[in-house]
Amino acid sequence: MDKPYKVIFTLHYSLESHAQIVFQSLAPELKENRFERSVVLIDLHQNKLIVRIKAKDPIAAKASMNSLFRWITVSNRTLTTISKET
Repeated sequence: MDKPYKVIFTLHYSLESHAQIVFQSLAPELKENRFERSVVLIDLHQNKLIVRIKAKDPIAAKASMNSLFRWITVSNRTLTTISKET
């Protein structure tokens, strides 16, 4: 990659178990290497998810972020729904 575009963001959860659930829900999406022009790494540190994106161009960086935000939103909504039902 020539001078990659980098995006780093951290998601804080009130419960470590919620961070772990979201982390595990993202793992299958990242294992399939859906991103042709970018690399996505996610680390779990207690109640935080640290997301790192390295892309070949700004459009690839934005596309990766959008995909991740959608998957994270679905996971968070699912957690909220489950938490309300229990």
